[in-house]
Amino acid sequence: MGKKSRLKKRKGQGKFEENMTHLIGGKTRAFLNKRHVGMDRASRLSYIVAMMVNFLIYRSIKAHIQLPAVRPDDEKVDQDRMEAIQKRLASECQQLWIKFHDIMDELVSPLAENEALFEPILRNIYTILDSFVSSKDFREAVEKQIEEPETWNDSLLHYTDRQEDYFEAVKKLFGLDLAVVRSGLDAESEGIDYEKSLEQIRKEYGIQPDDFEKLTRRATAFFRAIFATYLELDFQRVRDEVDTKILRPDL
Repeated sequence: MGKKSRLKKRKGQGKFEENMTHLIGGKTRAFLNKRHVGMDRASRLSYIVAMMVNFLIYRSIKAHIQLPAVRPDDEKVDQDRMEAIQKRLASECQQLWIKFHDIMDELVSPLAENEALFEPILRNIYTILDSFVSSKDFREAVEKQIEEPETWNDSLLHYTDRQEDYFEAVKKLFGLDLAVVRSGLDAESEGIDYEKSLEQIRKEYGIQPDDFEKLTRRATAFFRAIFATYLELDFQRVRDEVDTKILRPDL
């Protein structure tokens, strides 16, 4: 990731975290007020709610866009982390005389589905991907992986003779995938004719249908892998907090 991309990511992430903390805190305070429980007594509960909401949002995004595993070992531990969060939340609820299913139904689940929380995450990642596709790192990643037989189980017949055209086509295909997922956030955006756009890219670079089908599959795999990588960078902070705070009995 280039320096400008890192700075943009930090700036966007800082603003998002501030907004997320404010929104979750406000909703939690309103939930507790109904039960005459002050925030001074429920600070740990509020923190655990935020961790659970983070986990649920991450899982939702990953499943919706069908992202591959970037940290398989960490993902194996995620279920244990989630169970630990649930146990800690249940314990806090018991101490405050709050029903666990009430906090899940009225606070946690609605927050995890709140567009004001997950949309900024997506928009931030989309902005980063938009810049990344024109970077040197993107070119190096594509050129290194585009012809790995063990990865793709096939070969691009004319890639050796037309490497630059194939690379530019991958950039366009990557951008098309980005435009498709990004359009899901914009209710007023016009629908994208995916098949028509594919054919336009194929004709622009004069790539034979068989090779173009293989290239499209590669571009989509690149997109999902890079998307997953940036999402994991954001989410790893949550995992680290769970490991050091939620899993510790002395929180």
